[in-house]
Amino acid sequence: MDEGKVAVSSCKSALLYNERACSYDQELEAKGYQGPSTAARALAAIFTDDRKNKVILDIGGGTGLVGEELKKEGFAVIDILDSADEMLAIARQRCIYRNVIKAEVKGHNSTPLEGDSFDAVLGVGVIFFIGNVGFTCSDIREMIRVTKPGGIIIMTLRTETLYSNLYRDKLLPLFDKLQSDGVWEQLERSQFKYMHGVEGQLFVYRKM
Repeated sequence: MDEGKVAVSSCKSALLYNERACSYDQELEAKGYQGPSTAARALAAIFTDDRKNKVILDIGGGTGLVGEELKKEGFAVIDILDSADEMLAIARQRCIYRNVIKAEVKGHNSTPLEGDSFDAVLGVGVIFFIGNVGFTCSDIREMIRVTKPGGIIIMTLRTETLYSNLYRDKLLPLFDKLQSDGVWEQLERSQFKYMHGVEGQLFVYRKM
């Protein structure tokens, strides 16, 4: 899911995305949004064989744009988790996802998902800043919890997000600490065209 710069509570954030659901895909297409395709290609470059049996989680997946790109790359066992009903209704209609899960990530152990259960977890556009609302540092640990040992964690975000008030001096130090603590290892960090006139960052990690 991508972001809008609006100061809202987490509850109102879900409501906002519900209201935008019908026009959401068209809005992002008009902006040239490249997050889903970039993340899917990065995962495909790692899983070169047996993609159809890899179990993937699209966290904060919205209307299912990431799932569409994963399907193009040959992935077939994909779950989606999001907190917005109307977004998930559209995602369900795509007939891509094995499980459509309504839940909100609120830190470690906050979702109903089993630990160590996914070969890869993708958070595309979920780390952002809208007032004081965002995918928090503790939410990163939830992504790690549900990933299998040796599994892949992929995140995309706007470059400017790294320097926002919410994440400045927090996000990158956390990523580095998780690596120094042996929780994960970084496989890739690269810059890409996030959308028209906006640069993005791709992070790829392997859970240890």
